[in-house]
Amino acid sequence: MKHIDLNKSSVSHLPTPGGRVDAQSFDATAVKVATDVGATAIFTGNGGDNVFHMSRSARSLADRYSVNGLSTGLLGTLRDICSLTGATALQAISQGVAAWRNAATGYIWREEASFIASDALETLSKTPIDHPWLAIPQGIKLPGKAAHVAMILRMHYSLDAYGERGGVPVLHPLASQPILELCLRIPTWYQCDGGYDRAVARKAFRQSLPASVLERRVKGSPQGFMFEIFHQRRDEVRERLLEGFLATNGIIERTALERALRPSHQTTGDEIMRLLMFVDTEAWVDHWRSRDKIRTHPPE
Repeated sequence: MKHIDLNKSSVSHLPTPGGRVDAQSFDATAVKVATDVGATAIFTGNGGDNVFHMSRSARSLADRYSVNGLSTGLLGTLRDICSLTGATALQAISQGVAAWRNAATGYIWREEASFIASDALETLSKTPIDHPWLAIPQGIKLPGKAAHVAMILRMHYSLDAYGERGGVPVLHPLASQPILELCLRIPTWYQCDGGYDRAVARKAFRQSLPASVLERRVKGSPQGFMFEIFHQRRDEVRERLLEGFLATNGIIERTALERALRPSHQTTGDEIMRLLMFVDTEAWVDHWRSRDKIRTHPPE
């Protein structure tokens, strides 16, 4: 907690906001360890969920139908999806059919609207999010693979955000080109084989890892630490958001913020993650506005 400064952004070096407050503590710890052991680089596992296609949707069912049609393999994929997600067969089939029918329109990148002001949302709707990688080749109906590509596209922001820390290069081997190209060639239904997500990666290391690791369904996350930050610094978070650039300029909804930041409100995990992202964005805005002032009004 001692490394957390809500006045600093974890991505102040980037031209776009969207950092994580908790990254400050992780960065400080990683750099300290690297310095203590004399390391010349820090290697991470960033991007693994994206590259290995950690998905819990029924899109892979649509992919398999597009490639194999009605088959025993399709029934096996249906069973895997139900085991993985807890959905009924009817629910999985319904979602798979919907994904297949909408596949030709390409992957639709949906905005996260929570706490965003209605006027700002209306402005965003006029320029939908688009990227060349999201375009679907004519005649191809593979919504699961389209989502896989979108996941890989999504991860690039975090990779760019962590190219170095404290002068130490940060490398992300799971996002290297050979691994990316291999994983993109793997049909999506193999990634949920046996009712496990990232099934191909699990099988690849079956001889090297204990069953407790290979078969685990959940993993640790920094979410608990973010909850701690939020609850210990709630008053500071409230002040920064309600009086900050985003609320003042009508980008985020002040009324929704006030409701979520009341002491009596049982703030959800998703709300906390979202609010702390706005806090980091406020710090990012302050950083670049201060640089602009220095540039336009240099000291005499």
